[in-house]
Amino acid sequence: MSSGTEESLEDAVDRFERTLNHQIQIINEIDKKAEHVTRLIGLLVGAILSVLAVAFRINNGQVSPPNLPIWVAFSAGVFLLISSMTFSIITYLSSRFKIGLHYQPAQLLNQSDYDVKKEKHIRRVIGTYGHNLKKNKRVIEVNSSRFRYSLVSLLDGITFMSISGILFIGSVSTCWSWVALCVLALIAFFLSWYILTGNYLTLDDRI
Repeated sequence: MSSGTEESLEDAVDRFERTLNHQIQIINEIDKKAEHVTRLIGLLVGAILSVLAVAFRINNGQVSPPNLPIWVAFSAGVFLLISSMTFSIITYLSSRFKIGLHYQPAQLLNQSDYDVKKEKHIRRVIGTYGHNLKKNKRVIEVNSSRFRYSLVSLLDGITFMSISGILFIGSVSTCWSWVALCVLALIAFFLSWYILTGNYLTLDDRI
């Protein structure tokens, strides 16, 4: 193997290794964000239950039932928050990635009678890194998509919960509550579609 070829292969190994480490860092960052979202939703659900419990006690167990659109908005908000938490948990649990070389090359290199040429060894390392990069790329794409669903569900859930509280506190009539809910649903649908389709991205190619 010529010195130029050797240097090129070693440079490729170094670049692939750095790219692999960067992929692992991205996966870990997605996991941390998913963990933060899960905790945030847990706090939101706990706060909602606390408010309902306090309102129930203040009114001696008697709370005037809200109109139907408020119930619909509240139920949709709770469902979306739970969906967001579910997507975050799945994102966190599915983060399995490839790192470096597997155990077989290590066992071979550890054998005293095993002789391998440097070029063959470097090409084997490059092949393993290339395989790992491909697998990790798929993990990043899937986890990014799931986390995007989690964020969209969180945004929509908070929005519907907020409108249900505003309509309830403002004692809005049933007719106008339906109007507000329909307008909000259309806006939420457009924003969700805009985010999930990735139209806001400046680059078409994903990681």
